[in-house]
Amino acid sequence: MNNLGHYKQMPPTFQKLRKLQADLELEGYSLESLGLMLDTEDLSYYVTPCDVITFASTGQDGIHFGLLTDFGTVTDLEEAYVVYVSPSDFGEAVFLAARNLKEFTDILFTMKDTMEISNFFLLNEMNEKDHDEENENDDEDETEDIEYDEDEDDEYEDDYEDEEDEELLRERDYVLGKLKESLNCSIIKDVQVYYRRLFNERKEQAILHTHDGIGVVPMSGHPMNMEKYELYEDMVIDIDDIRTYFQMAPIENKLAFVRDAQNLGIILDEKEVREFIVAELQKLGFKNEAKRLLRSNENELSSHITVMMNQTFGYYDSE
Repeated sequence: MNNLGHYKQMPPTFQKLRKLQADLELEGYSLESLGLMLDTEDLSYYVTPCDVITFASTGQDGIHFGLLTDFGTVTDLEEAYVVYVSPSDFGEAVFLAARNLKEFTDILFTMKDTMEISNFFLLNEMNEKDHDEENENDDEDETEDIEYDEDEDDEYEDDYEDEEDEELLRERDYVLGKLKESLNCSIIKDVQVYYRRLFNERKEQAILHTHDGIGVVPMSGHPMNMEKYELYEDMVIDIDDIRTYFQMAPIENKLAFVRDAQNLGIILDEKEVREFIVAELQKLGFKNEAKRLLRSNENELSSHITVMMNQTFGYYDSE
């Protein structure tokens, strides 16, 4: 299945990762030691932005990574943002993981495992929520960042050594060494600062902000003259109102609606809205994005059916 759309091939850094994986396998090792499973098949769930080309998963909970094409406007996939998607974390499922694929390998080399990247996003999201609650009754504008502390990471490694076989740690360290050697990886000294700058950079690029934090960049070259169609969780959908809005809305507003409808699960829950959006994407010329959106819905339904069958026939241990 071609997941690349109009792009001819995956970028050079991905090719290097794939070659590294092949070389490691010859030696009995794998990038899976770092929680990275390369896969060019479409791994999308309903919440995966439809302009993302997936390239790897963690092998846990459907978590995957992809390249953000900004609806096909990115000319060089080597420079595309890397997006992290955790389908089970509703409302907090999507984050920018790196400025590009090369910097993603630096992040992976720094944090040593994709699940540490996942934990970093989770902890920061929890931290922001805690401060939001505190600031409701506090006029002081102060924030406290969670920093990626190497000392804390060392403590994590000590626990890891106690709980896991030392051979797994040796394998991981060997693979990290090969990753550094093959892709010239560098340690990111302050991960917190890196992500703060990354998020701010994207925020400045976006002409409209969306629930997933990715936003929509300018595409039409015309000044914005229409407010965004606001979607929120558990809202009553008025398809006629949506159709009327789309008749007058600039392309950026339409694409912002698509992002929010995906992020809030409206695409999955509302068949009429899903069919309308697919048709609109095709009308706008975004045929690859429409195909991905349809496939992501099929993947999601297939996943639900598999779980239900496993539970029904006793193949799945709910504990």
